[in-house]
Amino acid sequence: MSAKPEGAFMTITGHLSELRRRIIRSVLSICISFGLCCFFQDNIFAMLLAHSEGLQLIAVSPTELFTEGLKTAFLSGLFLSSPVILYQLCAFLWPGLKGNERKYLLRGLIIGAGLFMLGVVFAYCVIIPSALHFLTGISVSNVKPMYTLNNYMSFIWTFLVLFGLAFQVPMLLSLLALIGVVKPHYLRAKRKYCVLIIFILSAVLTPPDVVSQVLMALPLLVLYEFGILGAEIASRLRRR
Repeated sequence: MSAKPEGAFMTITGHLSELRRRIIRSVLSICISFGLCCFFQDNIFAMLLAHSEGLQLIAVSPTELFTEGLKTAFLSGLFLSSPVILYQLCAFLWPGLKGNERKYLLRGLIIGAGLFMLGVVFAYCVIIPSALHFLTGISVSNVKPMYTLNNYMSFIWTFLVLFGLAFQVPMLLSLLALIGVVKPHYLRAKRKYCVLIIFILSAVLTPPDVVSQVLMALPLLVLYEFGILGAEIASRLRRR
């Protein structure tokens, strides 16, 4: 990324050409990552199925294994290519930004990517095993639980993506405070409404059971508190 703000003087055609070039590179990175994940599909499947011990997974259609393999490779490819996509986005925006804006963009991308990965790891290591342990422990007389591969994989991917996004809350609140959109005291004053919104979102986004909703809501509440702390720091930086 060049430090010279040449992009600020581009024509509309120049900006569109630059955008097209960045999109093509991003799509190519996704295609390459998808092919690589197809090659290592068995290893990825083994990692995602690591928490399925004791469960009886079934495929109910001839194409289910194939389609789940493609979906897993594609989603894994998106994860793998995300640094390239973020770089292309940053490179497109870079020429039109000022010094401080460039600094905040770089820091935001690095912190956001780190928080996303932390959310994915937290979901994989803590939330998913706990949710599966509770949900599969529910038993009813004469009912033998069997789960389709599609249901299981959708359950796993839902939690991985949602927690990756949920862990962006502190950075988002800090960014809003840095540009003066929100104030820390406002976030504290509206805490009770945010608690209500968090539980509503958890009920909408997670599978329809109380445990999954609580497991989603509690970390979000903690992240909101960290967001308030981040907003405090960002507000002090803004005043300086």
